[in-house]
Amino acid sequence: MIPQIQVDNSFDICVYFCFMLKEFGDMTDSFISEIVISLESVNYFELMSEVGKMEKKQLISVKHDKAKGEQVYSLLPNGETLANEFLMHIPLSIREKTIETGKSVKERIEREKSIRCYINYDYKRKRYDLHVKFLNELNGETILDIKVYAPDEEKAKEMKERFLSRPSRVITRTMNMFLKDDFFMYD
Repeated sequence: MIPQIQVDNSFDICVYFCFMLKEFGDMTDSFISEIVISLESVNYFELMSEVGKMEKKQLISVKHDKAKGEQVYSLLPNGETLANEFLMHIPLSIREKTIETGKSVKERIEREKSIRCYINYDYKRKRYDLHVKFLNELNGETILDIKVYAPDEEKAKEMKERFLSRPSRVITRTMNMFLKDDFFMYD
């Protein structure tokens, strides 16, 4: 078994964190944890234990976002210098995987601003439904609300995955049915 490459000393963890902030801009706790936990490139708890040190050294700033209910981390000029000058301390494979995973997480978060998709079990009817809501990104109001019957939980999960893999295509086709003369027009 090949051991996993990890960033594990205090200095390199600080460089890695500054690198992440440089690549993605301001980051929330949930965004950071999703990247770090899925990659296992650094121990999440070790990374978070370095935050206080980085803040004292003025590498990063930390603010509490009441609307999101979590901390938001920002890169300061000293942190950017650290990331630029010591970037080679972080293995290329970790940097590449971090960028790839971060982009994927960011895209999903953006999608979730305008789409709610979840599986609901109706206990009275004893059935599963896939519930999809399309939201107006500007004011959060529901534009379209769809509930689709699923024969069982497994099928509901499959339907959800299929929808989330290409939501914009589903949205466009559905809206075209209402807004265009040709109901069978596909993008």
